[in-house]
Amino acid sequence: MKKVYYLMCFLLCSGCAAGTTEEIPLAYQKADFSAAVIADLHYSSLPGSSGSVVPLQPLADEVTDAMLEEITDLHPDALIMLGDNTNSGKEDDILKLSDKLGKVRDAGIEIILIPGNHDYDAPDMDPYRTYFLPLMNPDSADTASFSSSYHINGIEILAMDDSSCGSNEGRFTDETEQWLDGRLEEAEHSSMHVLFLSHHNVIAGLCEPVYSSYLIKNNNLVPMLKEYHAEICLSGHQHNQAVYEYEGIHEILTGMPFSSAHAYGLLKITDTGVSYQTKQIDFDRYGGSGLKEKTE
Repeated sequence: MKKVYYLMCFLLCSGCAAGTTEEIPLAYQKADFSAAVIADLHYSSLPGSSGSVVPLQPLADEVTDAMLEEITDLHPDALIMLGDNTNSGKEDDILKLSDKLGKVRDAGIEIILIPGNHDYDAPDMDPYRTYFLPLMNPDSADTASFSSSYHINGIEILAMDDSSCGSNEGRFTDETEQWLDGRLEEAEHSSMHVLFLSHHNVIAGLCEPVYSSYLIKNNNLVPMLKEYHAEICLSGHQHNQAVYEYEGIHEILTGMPFSSAHAYGLLKITDTGVSYQTKQIDFDRYGGSGLKEKTE
């Protein structure tokens, strides 16, 4: 199953839209950027891991290896991971996942990774710092969190850590919010397209109140993004695929690869607009016939 979403400027009476048909015209610098997008991987190397929240966790190694091999063959500019990269933040899981991601990076694909609330489940973030950070090559990094920014092919990518305040909700510290404001201002002055990444949601809960608890709690965030014309946000946390629009901001939620959909996202930004494709892992080609049978 493949779905392509062309983001459009269309408002329902609530001020939000889910679903799409037209491309957004973009101005600013010349852009040509592609990325594979993974949210809520919840990787665990424990052989007995299982649970209703992460249905395919017992097959974590096989599914992750198949997906990353497929992404490596597709060879986008970047692999974006939107938090809850591991299920518990344990050092052994981070080490094993970082080894897998290292092969993607060595193939010439930029790794852009942010933490989620499950990544903060561990007693400390030293394993995250030790194994994940060396995989990445940001142009700027926030000193108060794991937030960072990247300039790639006309795009200013703001990879935001919204889980560092120590609770299950999404929130930036005042220092991180100030860092974000500075990066947005610089991108505006440089006429860069902005791609905003977070684990928790930016506008989804404004569109559907049932998801309001999933929103990033900084009241200044949406006005700040609007002020600097940041139109495209990627997030996760809901384990669900959806597209929303609110007052010129478009948010794409990427679903969980270990769910029954076995999906990740393919993002493309050019001078003519933004497209996003939901891509099922091709188990006919990757992972072998035994894995295909287990995931059907």
